[in-house]
Amino acid sequence: MNVGVSISGPRVTFSTMGVTGLIEYAYDLKPYEISGGPAWIASERYDIAAKVEGEGTPSKDRVRRMLQTLLTDRFQLKYHRDSREMSVYALVVGKNGPKLKESAPDAENSFSMTGKNRLIQITVTKGTMEQLALQLSSSVEHPVLDKTGLTGQYDYKLVDWAPENGVPLPDSNAVSIFTAIQEQLGLKLEPQKAPIIAIIIDHVERPSGN
Repeated sequence: MNVGVSISGPRVTFSTMGVTGLIEYAYDLKPYEISGGPAWIASERYDIAAKVEGEGTPSKDRVRRMLQTLLTDRFQLKYHRDSREMSVYALVVGKNGPKLKESAPDAENSFSMTGKNRLIQITVTKGTMEQLALQLSSSVEHPVLDKTGLTGQYDYKLVDWAPENGVPLPDSNAVSIFTAIQEQLGLKLEPQKAPIIAIIIDHVERPSGN
């Protein structure tokens, strides 16, 4: 099953996506930056195929604007933005400094995730701390904000760890994500409170048929 966005020339396809995922893409949001709305916007899935006017491949910004219009016209989306204080984690450098390898200038960006015995391994090439913070947000079930001050691109691995809500097998060598971050990358997740600007959904409807 394909899930996500595909752009091929002027054709754009959104496959098996919920309305929350469409909103995330349209407005370039993280999951925790969306609040409100009925339960079906996360559970019901839609396939959308569209053709952008003109020749060539449209930019991502243009596709986002097109999707914003579609959400307004077909889903009757209405929203407002508001700031709310949330429990977050700050990704910071540990007391002994980071254990990160600077990427080679000609390295290609890559990300892979594998799992075995309910443990997870992430292998990243030419990744940023902002990308790591976003990935960790789904593992600790709270927003993770990059406060490392590290602006480079890095190669790293995180191995044999379990998400905060995961239960590894009893005979595994699992460590928590908090321990893995500290021991393997020299970073730390610190609990904090922070204001987060979020889109608050005021109204949304299931779309009518084509």
